[in-house]
Amino acid sequence: MFDTQKIGEKIAQFRRKKNMTQMELAEEMSVSFQAVSSWERGSTMPDISRLPQLCDTLGISIDQLLDNSPYLPMVEQLLEPGETITEPIPAQHLVELEPVIKPKELSSVIHHNKEGVLFDNFYQLLNLIPFLSKEDTESLVRSHRSLITSINDFAEIAPMLPSELVTEIISTLPQENLNLSTFLLLSPVVNPNMVQHLLEQNPDILESAENVAQLAPFVPRDYLNLILSQHQFSFSQEELIMLAPFVEQSVLERLLEENLPEIQSIDDLIELAPFISSQSLHKMMQNLFSRE
Repeated sequence: MFDTQKIGEKIAQFRRKKNMTQMELAEEMSVSFQAVSSWERGSTMPDISRLPQLCDTLGISIDQLLDNSPYLPMVEQLLEPGETITEPIPAQHLVELEPVIKPKELSSVIHHNKEGVLFDNFYQLLNLIPFLSKEDTESLVRSHRSLITSINDFAEIAPMLPSELVTEIISTLPQENLNLSTFLLLSPVVNPNMVQHLLEQNPDILESAENVAQLAPFVPRDYLNLILSQHQFSFSQEELIMLAPFVEQSVLERLLEENLPEIQSIDDLIELAPFISSQSLHKMMQNLFSRE
């Protein structure tokens, strides 16, 4: 990363050499004097897009300001819009430069780099993606698919990708030993049949009532009814309410009978009423009132 302390000292040095106050430099740069103060303390650094104006104002070159930083070639390329970068860019450099690169400039680097961004591993890709647009994320993932070897890791970025690409990638990876976090990230992205397929490879995920309730919105209805008929679960009142819209009426009514003590108030019944028969509702109301 840039040595912001050293760069800040240079800004202050050359500002004084020009006999300017922080306020005067701030006015020239159209920023607050607090921003200039922060630069000079080394707490922050100007956006790369501001460097030409800053250096012109101080009467120095960008090279002088950055003091032969290893990032200098990339900075110079960034300051020439549309210029094609002919050397591979280490992904770590982009991650470290992100605080001073605007999103459009970062996107420009990716699109105008003939040799590509150089990733050593998936985690460098993961660290860069939060700073990218969906389009740039998709582009990098497509061109660096070989880095993706684990669905559990890939799930972190899946919500930022098209469903078709996510399905395509996870279809080529080992599908065992997935965790609940992975399912919660993937399930809203892929279709219900893929969720079912992955659950069949990881049956232990559905051994918990809490997990079943959390995944219910993303699982095919028939499969969810089957799971609930094959296993005995102890659901809480909140979990029963979460399940209600996604299971057959007969299945829900059976679950409610098995978990009647969990229904503690008339408010609980009001939430469940649209999903059960009037007969079951009447029976549950009687049970509730008999406990009072």
